[in-house]
Amino acid sequence: MVLSWLTATNNSGRFMFSINRSRHSATNVVPIDESSGKARTGVDFVLSIPVQGMEQLVLDVGGTSGKWGSKFVADHYHDDAEPSNETGEDDECRAADVDLTSLSNRQKKNLKRMRLAKGIPNLETVPIGHSDASAREKNLQFAINGTCSHIHCRTYAILDEPASSSLGIIDEEHFLVMAEVIDAHVHSSYWDATKKQFRPMRDDVPPYLTFFGAQTFGYVRNR
Repeated sequence: MVLSWLTATNNSGRFMFSINRSRHSATNVVPIDESSGKARTGVDFVLSIPVQGMEQLVLDVGGTSGKWGSKFVADHYHDDAEPSNETGEDDECRAADVDLTSLSNRQKKNLKRMRLAKGIPNLETVPIGHSDASAREKNLQFAINGTCSHIHCRTYAILDEPASSSLGIIDEEHFLVMAEVIDAHVHSSYWDATKKQFRPMRDDVPPYLTFFGAQTFGYVRNR
């Protein structure tokens, strides 16, 4: 998933973020305990910070649901069947040169689903703290190849529904999740050891990305 609504809460690695309850990612980051009906904490996840040149990859990851299947091409090597058009849309959605302005939002979504049915191109995993591509081991945390920093995190609280309100802390559509950094790795070209700041240290390294919303990125450069 792409996580952009987050902010630090102290200087010791704790932060909070908002996630839509309906997203597939929420079932992984904020799993609900079947016996109590409450959200479980202590869930590990990894944030990978992308750099310039990865914009389309970020958009594809954020615009593709994990409920469709794995986003990693490597997980589809043994898939022989062609992706099916389960939404029943017209065959013009399959055409690569289709005029997107003529399609409904549902057709556009189905077209993207068909295009990325075998995984997202160039989305590859690496072990945390490494920059070389390596096969992802099952049930282990991993980072995304090409990113400049890997941050291993763990949830410790879910601020959900107060007894005095029918809505959640934010609203009825979002969880507010409290998490903390367990371990972090950053490429040496992006770490100012003197000031202990995460920033590009040279002009010849790509700036890292921030996200403004509406498919628009900001860039943090060496200045």
